[in-house]
Amino acid sequence: MFVEIAFVVLLAVGVTYFFWLLLRSASAKIRAQYVQLAERFGLELTEPEVKMAGFVRPEPFVHGHYKDREISISAPGKGLQNTRQSETAIKVSTVAKDLQVQMAIKGMMIGLKQRDSQAKTRWNSGDAAFDAAVDVRTNQAERLTAILDLAMRTRILKLLKTSKGTLYVGKGMLSFFKLGLVSKEAERVQIELAADLLIELAESIER
Repeated sequence: MFVEIAFVVLLAVGVTYFFWLLLRSASAKIRAQYVQLAERFGLELTEPEVKMAGFVRPEPFVHGHYKDREISISAPGKGLQNTRQSETAIKVSTVAKDLQVQMAIKGMMIGLKQRDSQAKTRWNSGDAAFDAAVDVRTNQAERLTAILDLAMRTRILKLLKTSKGTLYVGKGMLSFFKLGLVSKEAERVQIELAADLLIELAESIER
């Protein structure tokens, strides 16, 4: 009996230690990518304190000003609506507060991705490829038509298709949300491209 109990205890300790190693490795990978994001955009890196000896993974985030705009890149800790899936968020400030836009790739989950469609109507660009792939809703259709030229639509379509993310404009903020955390170089590069796109889109909105 004693041997069996000892075996169970050792097994539990071993599994716990293995899980801790996995969390530590994942945290190190995520931190490394955020360090590079901070350097790329000249932002401040904030690293929350480790909790429960590392069993609760602290999510770093970067924030500050880039090209004279407030910007942050973080993992808010919750996913689409009330799910528990982790997601990465980019937020960029804009002085334009009246325009509201939501964009997401069309599909079965579009109802979940379009988080707040109130006072917004579907918008078509007249670009068959873009309109077939992206669900866009806005409160100012004519203004959006003037903002989203072919070059910007092409970049948005590529970003949303490759990331399965969503893009929002409203209340003085441009936001991009993507499921998953940034732990690999390819994911970091995608976040960098999204941040640059949001900056340029903000400039177009304010013209």
